[in-house]
Amino acid sequence: MKKLLSIVVITVIMLSLIGCGTAKPEDTVEKYLKASQNFDVETMAETIVPSNTEDIGETNDILEEEQDDYTKYFLDYLKTNAGKMTYKITGSEIDGDKAVVTVDCKYVNGGPLLKATIGEAFSKMMGLAFSGIEMTEEENNQIFMSIMKEQAKIIEETYKEATIKINCIKEQDTWYIAETNDELLDVVMSGFMTAGKEIADSFGGDGSISEDDDPASVLAGIDNYVTGDLWNDGFCEISHYLADGKGSYGQEIDIDFTKSQLSKAMEKKAGYDEYIAGLDSNYADIKEVWNKLSPQIDMMYQQVQSGAATLNTDLFTQYHDAFSDLVYDL
Repeated sequence: MKKLLSIVVITVIMLSLIGCGTAKPEDTVEKYLKASQNFDVETMAETIVPSNTEDIGETNDILEEEQDDYTKYFLDYLKTNAGKMTYKITGSEIDGDKAVVTVDCKYVNGGPLLKATIGEAFSKMMGLAFSGIEMTEEENNQIFMSIMKEQAKIIEETYKEATIKINCIKEQDTWYIAETNDELLDVVMSGFMTAGKEIADSFGGDGSISEDDDPASVLAGIDNYVTGDLWNDGFCEISHYLADGKGSYGQEIDIDFTKSQLSKAMEKKAGYDEYIAGLDSNYADIKEVWNKLSPQIDMMYQQVQSGAATLNTDLFTQYHDAFSDLVYDL
């Protein structure tokens, strides 16, 4: 009896060891997603293949962020949302030492909050810049955090659902996640990956617009273009240079390079003029204001091109503020 019991025990132990050595790729994905619900960054990093030092480093960097009030609030927001994320592993396909795990996810969509916060913060900082007030990075962060708190009270929390595929790889009998792609990070980061790309595209796009693009998004991109490419990087710098030989923050600038960059930015404007002119009556107010703002942009650019000694930005400021307010309200 004792001999039989010993055999059973040994068999169980051997089976358990075999089970540990051949853990499925789904187990690794489960470990990552469960850890992400708790924002357990260290455990998340452990599931990434050791050779992918870039993704591991970026994951661990979250823990090393300086914990000022701004960063703490931002991380607390993401941690709270992570706890609301749900998922279901629906299958996997294994091909040797590689596998693809499919997961259905539901997570907080923080995109609208991020976009609204950046839009409002940009408008406010723009007004301060026009007033000649120079803000420190800490002060800008405080403005951003304050606006985000207010927007969080206004914007209704919504959720996104997505089916994502996670690539896994097996090394030394252990399954790892091969890479943390954008779709996976979007789930963990409350949709901020998608929102961030859309915001970045609106600032740095080539001016091309698809028929399928949402007018509110296109107009937000045009507003960002006017604010960033034309004003911040162009007219504002040139105006200050003409006044005192320095940039808007009192820094040295290459004025010829600034003018060259402005010329490149102005090449996009004709497409935006055409787009706004083609909007329907639902955007009548925006079209009316743009029809005042656009000629001011052209006039200021002509002054720059002709070598004018000064640059009058008063009407541009008035019309652009009105345009930004209308776009923000969409």
